[in-house]
Amino acid sequence: MPQKPLPFKYEEDTRSSGLTGLAGLPLYLELLHFLKISKIMRDHLDGGISEKTLWRPSEIVQSLILLNLAGGEHVDDLRIMEADTGFCRLLEKISEHAMTGSGRRSRRRRKQQQNSGVLPSCSSVCQGGYWKGAVSFPVV
Repeated sequence: MPQKPLPFKYEEDTRSSGLTGLAGLPLYLELLHFLKISKIMRDHLDGGISEKTLWRPSEIVQSLILLNLAGGEHVDDLRIMEADTGFCRLLEKISEHAMTGSGRRSRRRRKQQQNSGVLPSCSSVCQGGYWKGAVSFPVV
């Protein structure tokens, strides 16, 4: 499909490569890190949280920010993001970057025991008194 104002044209890729529209989200993760927003969220939201907690509040908020940027309309849309294996691998590397080796292994073990993915499930986001209301509420 030719584009007039810009010097490129869209071409349909018929190969099954597993790419999705989430490829731009790592740039926002980098922006959150560069502006120290990730650190501010950890400092202000994660205080007093046990090391054994699978999902820290800062990770849940970060997931909701990414969901909003990706155009998600409901918390249930986290499942769609979880289906992008490349994005999830990258997100896992980023989330484990500052952890020690034993912390990484411990977290992976807990995730396997709880059959959890890279992003928190809808029930994880909505439980624990973080959010009052329905499981599937709009994210705007």
